[in-house]
Formats: sequence, C-alpha cells, structure tokens
Amino acid sequence: MSSPPPRCRFAGGQLPSVENPAPAVSRPLPFDETALRTTAQIEREIVRLDLDCQGEFVALINAIEMQIESGQPVQAVIGYLSAALMALAHARGVDQHRLKLADQLRKLDLQLFRNASTR
Repeated sequence: MSSPPPRCRFAGGQLPSVENPAPAVSRPLPFDETALRTTAQIEREIVRLDLDCQGEFVALINAIEMQIESGQPVQAVIGYLSAALMALAHARGVDQHRLKLADQLRKLDLQLFRNASTR
C-alpha cells in the first residue's frame, strides 16, 4: 500500500501561532517560466475571444499557474485542470481548433513533465 501524498504546509512544517510565528521563507522553489508563458498565452487567447464566461476559463488557468508557481506541479492535477479547460470550451461552444487549446495544453504538459521520470 502506498503512502498518502504529502500535505501542503507552511514553511517550517507547522501552522504559525503566537508562540510560533511563521518562519521567513529564504528562497522560493524554482518554477518553469516557459510553462508560465504558455499559460499566459492561453489566457490571452481566451480573453481575446471576449466571452461572457471568460472568468470561468481564467479561474482554471489561474489554478494551473498556481501549480506551476508551487515549484512542484502535480502531473495529475495539471491533467485534470487541462481536461476541465477542454470540457468547458466544449460546453461553451468555443472553437477549440481555432484556439488550438489542445495543442497548447499538450505543449504545456511536455514543458512541465518531459523529464518527469528523472525528477
């Protein structure tokens, strides 16, 4: 039986309190700036469409960006969020081929996880 996935924690491993204030984080984890540029490009394309529902798309893109900025993106989470973007585009009648959403999300996955087995 595999162990449960690690939980998110504050720096220092415990919640801050009056007796134990949150420690300063000396250095954030590095993240993939190329992948962030790809998510920004996807967001620009969505915003350019001027949809009434663009906030729904932006929320999902922001969640992907948060995963990337964590420095430890989880491939399954990125996959679910990407699938949610595709499903939302389909549900809202967005021309996915013109937007090239699948290609952009595939590119993002490759940027983040092409070396996943060596990480």
